[in-house]
Amino acid sequence: MKLKKTVSVAFLAFFLLLPHINAQGEKTLDFKEYIPGGEEGENVSVKTDAEKGKLDIQFSFEETGYHTVTAFQNDMQELQDEIGVRFTVENLSGGTARMNLAVINSEGTVLQVKDGCYVRLTEKDVPGEASYSPAENGCFELPEGFYGDVEIPFSLCVSEVGVADHSTDKITAYGVVCVTEGKTPCHLVFHKMSFADKKHIKDAKEGAFLEIEGPDSMLKSHVGESKEKYRAVVYNMLGEGEETKASFSLGENSQGITADEEGWVVVSEDLSQESFTLKAEISQGMRAQKKILLQESWTMQVLTENGYDASIAPPSEIRSVEGEMAVLTEERILWTIRLSFVAAVVLLFAYYAVVRKRNRMRRE
Repeated sequence: MKLKKTVSVAFLAFFLLLPHINAQGEKTLDFKEYIPGGEEGENVSVKTDAEKGKLDIQFSFEETGYHTVTAFQNDMQELQDEIGVRFTVENLSGGTARMNLAVINSEGTVLQVKDGCYVRLTEKDVPGEASYSPAENGCFELPEGFYGDVEIPFSLCVSEVGVADHSTDKITAYGVVCVTEGKTPCHLVFHKMSFADKKHIKDAKEGAFLEIEGPDSMLKSHVGESKEKYRAVVYNMLGEGEETKASFSLGENSQGITADEEGWVVVSEDLSQESFTLKAEISQGMRAQKKILLQESWTMQVLTENGYDASIAPPSEIRSVEGEMAVLTEERILWTIRLSFVAAVVLLFAYYAVVRKRNRMRRE
């Protein structure tokens, strides 16, 4: 009887602690008192709601230039299998929001997402699909109206001097850095945050997304065709890319344009459209597309203000150099002309020397 009671108490304690353990295997971080930092002002608000479990950051400035507001929480966390951070955020700014995550380890080193790396964004409404936002100028972007999860492996983070591979076994504090430009408002609401293990956060070294690399524009010529080479590259969250074999295809409005399996795109002459879409897909299921502009070639007619055609004529309209003057372009004739010119110069100097000598003799 006593054993049954002990087992019941154990099960009860387990279920009471279950929300804190997190069924997904993540180490949930409680929203306590965040310490605001950065710039201050009447329109700067950093609030935490422990009961609802959220952090609300809202600010705007009247001055031009870039403005930064931070919110940090001192919270000692010893990590074992956790390799990154996951948090849910809602962008209520009315436009694109720029931010970064910062963690402070036991050595007092501040780590942030490095420029050139990519964080993973997953919308709540579309849980199966993910997008990747690059870190540039110290921040990554959250699209307008974004509401979903952000994943950041610790391997993306570097110190303020750009050094990576710092210890994250023990975290002493963590927070967010929000940046806005000019009078653009920023309003972000963080609903939950956790340190996640490798089963619940994407490995930064794994392939993340597919990109089509090549010229952003091609020529549409009046005579002949234009040709460009495109390639498919798989990037990971560290920003490292590897070229891969892909199946290329074209979107709508691509009449007169062809694409082969090797990525060669050919644009035939006299096209009227201004752009087309090139698509790529690889066996792993990753897809990408690239909009390519069509620009006028120099073989098209270019008129000056006076109506003069300043373009280079098509080859079919250019007459060959023929007739009485054609013989002057032969190599043998050109050398004859050159030698004749040299001989004439020599005779001129000889004549000048004779005349000068004769005049001197007369004076004597």
